[in-house]
Amino acid sequence: MSAKRARSAAGTQSAEKKKQTEEHITKTVSEFYEREDQEALLMTMASIEESFLEHSQMLRQKLVNFTHNTVKIGHPAETSSFEESLLSLFISLRRLNRLAQYRNRQIRDRVNRERAVVEERFLQLQNVRSEVEHLQKEIDRCYDFRSADEDIEMIPLEEFYANAPASISQEEITREDQHRQHLARLNWEMEERKNLIGTLQEREGRKNVLITDITTKEHRLKSLKPRIEAVIEAARPVQELMGLTCNPIDVEKERVLSLLSQELSVIAIQVEAYCDIVKETGIILKCKGDYESAVKFLENRQRACEIIEDVDDEDSQDDVSGKQSPSARHDKRRHMTMKELIAERKDAIVAPHPIHIEMEIACQDDICVTLVLQFIPGLRSVGVMVKLNRIPTSVYGNVFFDVSLLSELFDGDDGSKCVSSAGQAKLDQLQ
Repeated sequence: MSAKRARSAAGTQSAEKKKQTEEHITKTVSEFYEREDQEALLMTMASIEESFLEHSQMLRQKLVNFTHNTVKIGHPAETSSFEESLLSLFISLRRLNRLAQYRNRQIRDRVNRERAVVEERFLQLQNVRSEVEHLQKEIDRCYDFRSADEDIEMIPLEEFYANAPASISQEEITREDQHRQHLARLNWEMEERKNLIGTLQEREGRKNVLITDITTKEHRLKSLKPRIEAVIEAARPVQELMGLTCNPIDVEKERVLSLLSQELSVIAIQVEAYCDIVKETGIILKCKGDYESAVKFLENRQRACEIIEDVDDEDSQDDVSGKQSPSARHDKRRHMTMKELIAERKDAIVAPHPIHIEMEIACQDDICVTLVLQFIPGLRSVGVMVKLNRIPTSVYGNVFFDVSLLSELFDGDDGSKCVSSAGQAKLDQLQ
């Protein structure tokens, strides 16, 4: 019984001892590999390469010596010693290879970590750049934003400070602050335009009253027209007895002739004199046009000339002054652009007079030639248009054309230039 207990106690002690030995060996191996890893990290590629070359040279030298001394070596101890030295060199080379591979793997992992950090920061940089570009675009958009108040025509700056009240102008502050100055001018424009709107509404009311009054008087005049005509018809026998003739048609004709231009009046007088002298009955002279249109034409022409003169005076004043402040140039906006002004001038120059004369000349074969003579005040010239009526196409075919009938009537007169040198100079200026 005691022998069994002694054997069991000895077995237990041997198992515990074996376990402790295994733990000690495990701890020693782990420490060995840790030490190897630290050594691998501390070594450089140059030192590893130097050790590898050194061991390789030693291995080569031993192999060379072994091949030369193969015949001489015969003792087993020398052969065993040679094998152990070769094994030791192979183990050293394997260790160097493991250290180099471990070091490369660690360096590769570290490079990958650094690369991930760099890529992350590069991505952040790209995001920041995108944000900067977006903000720059927003800034540029804000700079390029055109406010609606820039198109408002405002009074000059000095006139603003002279007329605006101190509560709006605030000259001490707005002289230094351009933004507040612009706001103050806009406020003053608002006040002025409110007053102008009130005045406009008042005058529109007066205009409506006047229109109503005029309409009432026109109705009264229209109602009086039959009575006046009846009085004229009743007075006609008295006029015939006294030798007085007063035809309403002749009165209207005299009104129209009073507005006929001097150049066309001279032509009309000469044609009538020619017809009276030679007893020509084949020429019929007519004066056509509307009296109201002629009056309106003269008024519009005078107004257009005044606008053109005002614009020319402003241009000449700007040229004499030499320069103009940026704020004045920004606030002083003309009502017409240069293109519109040129078109306005051209329309005013080439516009014909509303009242013209027509001559109907009877020719052979019942052909009638109508000459329409119009005066162009802007060019101080008379233009002629030809119309051919009742041409027998079976006889003349397409020989006669309205457009080319008077072409080249005089030398160099092809209709491309104005006969008046002053008028041609005006046309050349508008090209």
